[in-house]
Amino acid sequence: MKKYVMLALVAIVTMSFAMNAKEQRPQRGERGQGMQVSAKERAAHLATQLELSDGEKAKVEALFEKQDKKRDELKAENQKLKEERGKLAEERKLKFEAQRKAEDAELQRIIGKEKFDKLQTIRAERQVKMKERMEKRRGLQTENEPVSK
Repeated sequence: MKKYVMLALVAIVTMSFAMNAKEQRPQRGERGQGMQVSAKERAAHLATQLELSDGEKAKVEALFEKQDKKRDELKAENQKLKEERGKLAEERKLKFEAQRKAEDAELQRIIGKEKFDKLQTIRAERQVKMKERMEKRRGLQTENEPVSK
């Protein structure tokens, strides 16, 4: 009986330590990921660490604001480029599909409708097999990947 009581106490103490540690760790987005510290706060922190004068602190704050502005401009530019790349990729995809349809129409004219239909069936089966292999490969990758988070 004493063993069960001791085991229960150890379990409770262990759980309380685990819960306490989880509460102390900053949640995602609280610090680092997603939320950015302002230039003023960074300058104030640096001023206390390095014992900067008020003039130095003001210059550092201005520098940090300038860096933040440049960073925001780069982010906006990258977003614009990303959207343009998406549009270009869509255009290439449409172009490729149009070319494929034209090639298929020419092939159908040469080999006839029956043989072309058979070719379409073979292509569809090949595509299904390829998707199955890809899914199987993805499943193996997720099982073999180490758990790091």
